[in-house]
Order: sequence, then structure tokens, then C-alpha cells
Amino acid sequence: MYYDQLLALKRDLDILMMQVINDYSTTQEEKVEKLALISKEKSLVEEKINNYHMSHSRVSGTLDQEQIKTYKKQIKHEFLTQARNGYSLSEILPFLEENYQNPGINLEKYVTRLRHPFKYFDDGYFVYEDPSLEDSQLFLTSKGVRYLENEANVSLKK
Repeated sequence: MYYDQLLALKRDLDILMMQVINDYSTTQEEKVEKLALISKEKSLVEEKINNYHMSHSRVSGTLDQEQIKTYKKQIKHEFLTQARNGYSLSEILPFLEENYQNPGINLEKYVTRLRHPFKYFDDGYFVYEDPSLEDSQLFLTSKGVRYLENEANVSLKK
């Protein structure tokens, strides 16, 4: 699963845990059993999130900043174009890894920032239909559509 999806799953497990705690129609023993299962699953998800952070760190200051800037522009344009055409995240990321020379940035984290660049979920370039599913459909926001239109206009001027 990708980082966004792990965070959504963790949030869903937190909500489920609160629902079990607030369910007064079940006995205390049933609650304890359900909470144990949920907390076990939640700890596995948190471990995956921590492992994701450890495995996707990079050394800063070793890369050409101009090359990184160019790469990010190409990736953003290609990602949004493919999302507009109906491809899922699990189809787009392998395509990008295969066809673009990565100067050393973390592609998954960059795509995550496209979704919510400042941690506001409605301020990104795209949204998931259901972020907890691994192969969820992507929808462009108005910001993503405007970006593609502006890129098209710039390329016509050149």
C-alpha cells in the first residue's frame, strides 16, 4: 500500500476503535476481543508507516537542484494527464518509474504532496475515490484541471 492509503487505513481503524468503545449493546468481553484485534491491526499499519519513513529517506544536498525541478515538472504533468485519462495510482507509478530518469527524489512522497501539498485535503491536484482502497480511482480537482490547461497554453505559446 502507498503512504496515503496507510494513513487513511489508520484513520479508519481509529474511528472503528471509537465505535467499539462507544457501543453499549455489546458485553465487556466482546469489546475487549474486538479492541484487541483492532489494536493489533493498527500496530501493523503503524509499523508499515514507520518502515515507509525509514526506507524512503534521501540524502539532501547531493543532487542537482535544476535537474530535480525539471523532473518534478515532468512527473506532475504526466501524472495528472494519466489521472485525467482514468488510470489508477498503481498503474501510473510503475509507468513513471520506468519511463522517466529519476534524479533521486521519492516518487511516492512527491505524489502524496500533489494530493495535499499543505496537509489540507481539499487543496491538492487530485483526490481518491476511496483512499483506503489500494487501487482507488483518481479524480482531478479544479486545481489539477487548471494546471493542465495552463501547461497546454504555455506549450502553445512556445
